[in-house]
Amino acid sequence: MAPRSSRGRTAAPPLEFEKQLVLNQYMLSLFGKTSFEELASLLKPAEEGLDDDNTTRF
Repeated sequence: MAPRSSRGRTAAPPLEFEKQLVLNQYMLSLFGKTSFEELASLLKPAEEGLDDDNTTRF
């Protein structure tokens, strides 16, 4: 088999690492988000610790 020639092709710009991961993109799509920063913003206001009945809030 002859080697492929790259004549006439322009190199595509490299993707960011997180965009290369298929499962990462799938998980973000389930939450309707496009980045981990958007997803993390949902979790930041969550309170951690125990309530009066010793039940975890997280």
